[in-house]
Amino acid sequence: MSAREELASLLLPQRIAHVISRAGLSQEDFGKAIGADRPRVNAWVRGRSGVSQEYAEKIAAYASSLYRENVPADLFVTDRRTPLEVAAAQLAQTARSIEEALIALTQIAAEVVPLLERQESLVREMQSFVAELRRPPASSAGPGDSR
Repeated sequence: MSAREELASLLLPQRIAHVISRAGLSQEDFGKAIGADRPRVNAWVRGRSGVSQEYAEKIAAYASSLYRENVPADLFVTDRRTPLEVAAAQLAQTARSIEEALIALTQIAAEVVPLLERQESLVREMQSFVAELRRPPASSAGPGDSR
């Protein structure tokens, strides 16, 4: 299996980690070799940051010399969104869904509020009616009348 095929079989963070491991370097030393700082390299390896075209070309050049074969830069350009980008997109979608639900609730509120008010009025009428039914009947017998 060629280096290109081997690297292509890995996800981007694993590709970069594989090159670093194969070179026997720390992330900091690898970063120095390609002109990047250690936090940036660490973010790539953890999949928390994408790789720009500029750095992809530098990583590819380094990998090409390491493997002694042409390793194309497109293997190191961010080919999928990072977990942070995925989470941000999901959060934005959730916010849109909440906004749409709020708009829908606002639109039906004009119809629902009068129905609730009518229901409240009917409940009061029913409570009055039940209260009347519970009142003892008025006595029709006079004071001296006994049955």
